[in-house]
Amino acid sequence: MTGAYAAAAAADPFDRAAFFLTCLIDSLSRPEALLLPHERVEEDAENGARELARLLLQGHFDLRARREEAELAVLDTGGRAQLAAGRTRLEKGHRRQLATVCRRTRERGQSRTSEQGRLLRR
Repeated sequence: MTGAYAAAAAADPFDRAAFFLTCLIDSLSRPEALLLPHERVEEDAENGARELARLLLQGHFDLRARREEAELAVLDTGGRAQLAAGRTRLEKGHRRQLATVCRRTRERGQSRTSEQGRLLRR
């Protein structure tokens, strides 16, 4: 996660989505937007909606990762072993990109790794 993105996600995971929605509404409300052909306005709205959905998903994943990391921080060794469901390691801060219908997002959180090194998501 880049420094700027991490700082934004730390404040409120949905701030970026709220800001983007405000910008999208502003863009569609401008006088020059009223002069655009219907197809162009529809295309801009559709692209904006897709990006908004991606930002909302990203906010949800960031919020989920925060919760998982907080839960992991308070567990003792036995609790971690139970959470890992018999796996040998529980990795904190694991990141991966997810391809969604709304474009790529980043998922952060914990993962379980087996003795053979296979990654198993929680």
